Amino acid sequence: MKTKWIVAEGLLAIVVLLVWYFAVYSRTYPEIEILRWLDKADAKAVFQQDLESGRIRFFVLNGSSSAIPGIEPSKYNRCYSDVQLRTIKGTSDMFLNEEHLRLTMRADTFAKSYNLLMSEQLDRQKGGDCLPE
Repeated sequence: MKTKWIVAEGLLAIVVLLVWYFAVYSRTYPEIEILRWLDKADAKAVFQQDLESGRIRFFVLNGSSSAIPGIEPSKYNRCYSDVQLRTIKGTSDMFLNEEHLRLTMRADTFAKSYNLLMSEQLDRQKGGDCLPE
C-alpha cells in the first residue's frame, strides 16, 4: 500500500512539472511577439531606408534604465541630443524566458549596428568635436 502511494506521488509530481513546463515555455507573451520582427531585421537596410527618407533616429532598449546601444551617453549629450529616440518595445532586463532573452539580445545587436551607422553618418555631417575620437 505504501509503495502505491509513493508511485502515485511520484507520478503526480511528474504531471505537475510537465504542466508547469508547458505553461511557462509554450505561453505566448506579447513582449516576445512584438520582438519577432527582429528575426528578419537588417540594420544596414533599415539605416539605408531611413537615410533615403531623411529619418534620423537612434534605437533604444528598455530596462531599469534606457540604453542607446553603441552610443556613449556623453557623446549623445554633446552631439546627438536633437536625434529622435525609438524604443524597441518588448525589450527588458527582466527576461520572461529564453526566447525573450534571445530576442532582446537580437534587439541589442540590431540597435548597436544601426546606431553606429547613424552616428557615423551624423559625425560626417556635423564634423568638429562630433567626429570619432
